[in-house]
Amino acid sequence: MPPKCEGCGSSASEVQAEIQRYRNNMEQLAALKGSLEEWKWHQRAMADFQRKTDEMYEAANMLAHNNYLMRQALWARRVLVESPTYLAQVPPPIPFPRRRESREE
Repeated sequence: MPPKCEGCGSSASEVQAEIQRYRNNMEQLAALKGSLEEWKWHQRAMADFQRKTDEMYEAANMLAHNNYLMRQALWARRVLVESPTYLAQVPPPIPFPRRRESREE
């Protein structure tokens, strides 16, 4: 007669099978924990990459805007310096209308 567990009454082979299942579960849990850590690392890396990409796009937009402003400034300089007759072709600005003062008698 094979020995039995005093607490639960299971045979030694059943206890050994349960211990083996427990060890397998612990190995699977350790593997899953490693996968979870790798997944978390991936998420942090992707968030960092997205943040850096956003910063690069923002910097590129600022450079494009500065380029636009620089082109406008160069165009204005060229117009003022190279062709002073251009200003003669532009009609004078319309004067701001003055407020009429009401006379109270």
